[in-house]
Amino acid sequence: MTTEVAVTPLAESRRHILTAMAIAFVVAAVVLVVAVLPAEYGVDPTGAGRALGLLEVYAAQGAVTETLTPPPEGPVFTRSNGYRTDQRTFTVSAYGTLEFKYQLEGGAAMLYEWTASDPVGFDFHTEPTTNPDAGESFEKGEAEAKQGAYVAPYSGIHGWYWKNNADHDVTIILSSAGFYSSGKLFQGGGEGEDVVLTGTR
Repeated sequence: MTTEVAVTPLAESRRHILTAMAIAFVVAAVVLVVAVLPAEYGVDPTGAGRALGLLEVYAAQGAVTETLTPPPEGPVFTRSNGYRTDQRTFTVSAYGTLEFKYQLEGGAAMLYEWTASDPVGFDFHTEPTTNPDAGESFEKGEAEAKQGAYVAPYSGIHGWYWKNNADHDVTIILSSAGFYSSGKLFQGGGEGEDVVLTGTR
């Protein structure tokens, strides 16, 4: 003999609601662990945040917060060395590379803009005075133009490496202004040569 249990519409509805709530809870927990914790707090227990680039979002938020917070002495930074401007044009041969850096003391600021006649690979990086092999890369990718502001975290040379991925010459025009003292040009993997800056002190 088979016993059938009658399910009332109310009980069926309640079961659907509880199932939906359970699914919503699981989805919310997954979103919290995979997305919110890495992007908002820099916590990445599963490793998915790094794979999705969310840790970079967290780091960028920290950089913006730090940039917008004035130092204890206020938002004005004074420098003992002179302010310069500089503009120069480079030609990078087909599939060739070129590197140009400015000498900046720690805390010195620079504004810059560069444009290329075709997209080029680029890497903005440094060589600290105290340890040239301990350089850092702050921005890289491929672009036709870049502009921004930079404050040197330490003394050394700071600037760009460009790679021409085209089968023809590419022209790069660089304009900058800041508290740098000199420039250095690297071509063909050599030691680098000092260059005369165009602006005045």
